[in-house]
Amino acid sequence: MSHSYYLNNGNETTGPFPLADLQARLAAGTLPPGALLHNGQAWVPATDFLRSTAAAPVPTPTASAPVSAAPNPTVSPERALQEALLLEKEPPSVLTDARWESLLFLLSFPVLIPSLILMFIMAKRWGHIDIYLIIIDGLIFTGLAFLSGPWLGVMMLTSWISSVYLYWLRRDRQGHGIFLGYSYLVSFMLIFGGAFAIGGFVTMFPWNAYARWSAARENAIVTTVERVRDRALPRDRRILLQGATLDFENPILRQKIGGQWKFVSKDAPPELTYNQSGLRLLSSNFQVLHGRQVRLDSVPSSAFGGVRGRVEIQDGASKRWLDTKSLHFTLITGSEGRLWIASAAPLPSGNVSARGLARIIYNDPTIASTYAETRRGNLPLMGVAVFDGERPPAPPTPEAEEMWVSVKSEQRNFWVRFPAGTKPTGKEKAAGYYHGDAPDFSELRPAAAGRSSSRQGHVLYQQSTDAYLAEEGIVGQMKSSVAWKNGLWLGVGLLVLGGAVWRAREE
Repeated sequence: MSHSYYLNNGNETTGPFPLADLQARLAAGTLPPGALLHNGQAWVPATDFLRSTAAAPVPTPTASAPVSAAPNPTVSPERALQEALLLEKEPPSVLTDARWESLLFLLSFPVLIPSLILMFIMAKRWGHIDIYLIIIDGLIFTGLAFLSGPWLGVMMLTSWISSVYLYWLRRDRQGHGIFLGYSYLVSFMLIFGGAFAIGGFVTMFPWNAYARWSAARENAIVTTVERVRDRALPRDRRILLQGATLDFENPILRQKIGGQWKFVSKDAPPELTYNQSGLRLLSSNFQVLHGRQVRLDSVPSSAFGGVRGRVEIQDGASKRWLDTKSLHFTLITGSEGRLWIASAAPLPSGNVSARGLARIIYNDPTIASTYAETRRGNLPLMGVAVFDGERPPAPPTPEAEEMWVSVKSEQRNFWVRFPAGTKPTGKEKAAGYYHGDAPDFSELRPAAAGRSSSRQGHVLYQQSTDAYLAEEGIVGQMKSSVAWKNGLWLGVGLLVLGGAVWRAREE
């Protein structure tokens, strides 16, 4: 009886083959290297078995014959195949072999998903997508990413390389499905899951706060005063003015008192002196005298006045009553009804002098009526009274204090602010984060009066990146401006993409 044998080359089982045919294949060198042959009992090396049978005729198996020397004549070829298949090694798991493909598949998402969505929108139909189109799109996306930032560029480059390598691994499956041998279902899940994920992320992400955070962390813009004098600067960016020095000899302080920030001069404001010729100028600019030490030299007193036990004064942005303990208020001639001297004793007629604290006062209706009857005119509602002998109170201790220094030879058009707790050494450069223009700080103009131009240009905050982000609350803005309600779309998209990855492992 002629026997037939099955071969296994490591991947599949073929046969049955006659013994003569197999010996001829061995002699011709066409037998697969390492092939196994099933002799009816077990899998044995095909080369060894065929060489042994070529040296001697195949004996009829008996009870004492070795089980590996010849097949059992009672076993049919069909049963031998079934036993061979049972003894054959199980093929490796598809999921096990696909683990690296799955990783590459995930890494390729930043290139694959936008490319598929873009092609689907442009084509408006299903159809095979050649990998070369995805490669071209990946190159374009990578170039745009590097223009936006190095880290984004590296991410897109990694994704592009992963997509190319994934194509090489699946090169034998390119004729199936829409792209890379993946099925329509995987492509559908990538397109729509990616659209949901991208849309949800874009609408949820705090782009404005992130732009400020990103700008604050970029490298400083190195420029000159001449280049930025009349040009806009990007906010939240570090600026370095080359060739510029700071005027540490004339700083301006900004103090926090009672929870409010206010600019003050480093030195106490000088005493203001007026004589008879300057009364008209004083009456037109009496608001600047409030809280200042004022000296009046030989100014003419009038016969109009009276004793006032209390007077209403201006206190910041509001009014309040001040007890005066029966002070004598005397109106000064030539001040257009604006200037008064408050003294403990009546003033003599003629020219008088006084030196004291000036306050903005309000005239009550009784005094205004008496003035109209005796002087035949109207008394202004507001005026200024110099309280003779009284000195300005000592300034309160500030809760915090900042130093503002201008750039030399620039008419105070550029300011550098040193935050509270920072003591400059005097060697700092003209640099800092551009925060805004000086007019944004309303009290800087009067504090720098007589020492600056009317423009009062740019303001730079000289501090570390972390300190600037913390003071501006930019990280908190990012957290608070996240549109969590749109996170549902992002979640749905990620779930669909996860399903695409799981399905792709089977393909």
